[in-house]
Amino acid sequence: MPKVMEKLVYEYASSMSLLIVDDDQFALQEYRNLFENFFNSVDTAKDGLDAYNKWNLGKKKYDLIITDILMPNMNGFELISKIRLKSPSQHILVLSAIKDINQMRSTLTLGVEGILEKPYNQQTMIFVLSRVLKLIYNEKLIKRQAFQLKLLAQKNISTKADLKEVKEKENPSLKKKITVPIHEKKKVIIEQNESAVDFTSNLDYFDIDRVEVFQDKIEKYQNIACQIANENSSQTKTGLSKITQGLLELIEVLNHIGTFSVTVNATKRLIGFVDAIEEQHFEDYDKKDLFIDGIMSVLEDLYNWIDMVFVQKDTDNVNYFDASFSNTCLELEHIFESDISQDDDSLDFF
Repeated sequence: MPKVMEKLVYEYASSMSLLIVDDDQFALQEYRNLFENFFNSVDTAKDGLDAYNKWNLGKKKYDLIITDILMPNMNGFELISKIRLKSPSQHILVLSAIKDINQMRSTLTLGVEGILEKPYNQQTMIFVLSRVLKLIYNEKLIKRQAFQLKLLAQKNISTKADLKEVKEKENPSLKKKITVPIHEKKKVIIEQNESAVDFTSNLDYFDIDRVEVFQDKIEKYQNIACQIANENSSQTKTGLSKITQGLLELIEVLNHIGTFSVTVNATKRLIGFVDAIEEQHFEDYDKKDLFIDGIMSVLEDLYNWIDMVFVQKDTDNVNYFDASFSNTCLELEHIFESDISQDDDSLDFF
């Protein structure tokens, strides 16, 4: 069982960030060396004041804080209380040599998830971390799923609206057009035409060679999205710019071999929107997480579309991606819509 728990800790912590707080510099370095084996990112603080400044002003989100209690300048009790005023959901563990059960209860009333014994005990640490990291992981998973369900609901609403608006044309051999509402005032007109088999049969070897590298590039952008989840606001904006610019390059290749002008314009709009977001807005960690999850959804949808059209050749309408992609881009804008003011003219790319 200990080996299983240790493996779980490695898996959960590999994508998470940690802040360790202790006034004993020797112990602090030892903890850093230990936890760097588990966590993606590890920062240290010499006391509560240093920790609070890094947490509050450092513009970096920590998935977990592990803090000592008895420290100069600001002790652990004060640190936890100040953090709780701003973030009731911040996950915190306490480092303590407390043995008295009543003192332990007092510590737990601060709203911490657990106590790590001092001196360090490997088995206890693994047990406590496995429980807390699983909780953090599940919370992140629920957030991602909630966002994806929101996007799915939006698409279902659009699909139902489409069915009401589709009219049979006098000549059934003509292409059908579907009106896909993706904004209160804007609509995308999508031509429902080629199947994947017909679409790919028109490609030459040069086009196929270019498409084959798509999935590798998409995975590269997914990795960037994972990295910026735990980086500061400036690095987050830089990473998002790289992803959206890279997306545009891929979509423009698709537009060269097909008709995906709606997706091209939606991507250009998304680039402009990311450019317009001031770095400070990414300090709202909930919105930042939702935005990055949305970007991940866009990348995953594109990856799956490439597989369905060019590998499996298993869709009757290659242009379905236009509506899906554009809807998701607008949902991304809604996350920061109260922070970004845009002229109505900026919505007219459709």
